[in-house]
Amino acid sequence: MPIISLDRAGRDLCRGFLCWTLLFLMLVAGAACAAMPNLAAVARIGEAQGPAPASARAKKSASSAIAPARGLLAAPSTAASVSEQVMAEDALLNDQRIIREYEDIIEELDFYVNLSQKLGIPLDGTENPRLLAAVEEWLGTRYRYGGCSKSGVDCSCLVQNIFRDAFGIELSRNSRTISENDMRPVDREALQEGDLVCFKIRSRNISHIGIYLKDGKFVHASRSYGVKIENLDDPYFSRRYAVGGRVLNPEGMGSRDQASR
Repeated sequence: MPIISLDRAGRDLCRGFLCWTLLFLMLVAGAACAAMPNLAAVARIGEAQGPAPASARAKKSASSAIAPARGLLAAPSTAASVSEQVMAEDALLNDQRIIREYEDIIEELDFYVNLSQKLGIPLDGTENPRLLAAVEEWLGTRYRYGGCSKSGVDCSCLVQNIFRDAFGIELSRNSRTISENDMRPVDREALQEGDLVCFKIRSRNISHIGIYLKDGKFVHASRSYGVKIENLDDPYFSRRYAVGGRVLNPEGMGSRDQASR
């Protein structure tokens, strides 16, 4: 359901609709709970009043005869009250479930909207949240040759850490070894989220690597700008693009439906 691609006005309208729906359900649930004591009170008053007797003698003589019947009538009345209470409680639980579902939808909507703004990529909610969260965690880290920490990281260690955090997969330490041992080639037109993109920069061999995200965008550790998201169609990267690849052991990799935040 591509709701994340809405403009700001559309997202605000959607969020407002969900909030008003939640408020309405809460009011309905509150009214149901408030009505339960009133229903019980009315039932008790009706039982207390009973039918008006024709005379005191008739009431006295009939009391022994109608006692068993009154006992029989009391049971259905009590059962009906219990049934109404159970139905009201079930309705309240159902409303609470719906409210939780709407809250989850709003939370998920906010997650993808915020990441879309931070990463600069239109997201539709089908992306792998673990991969996006791992990319966000490293975004902006400065480049350092041979570095492998938040104080400085190179391209291969960035890829290694993101794959470990997002998928639990261990890759080789340098870009050339990753391209030779850890992936199988795929056509550029067939690249998918989580695939690797390799480049030949100032070398005849693969010397740079990144992770493909979507719509031609990939994340990498740039020597000049640190960890950032770039476009494969940029002339600089397009001329130096060597090969794309899919990890040979993609256990744990999957779509949003197979991953949890």
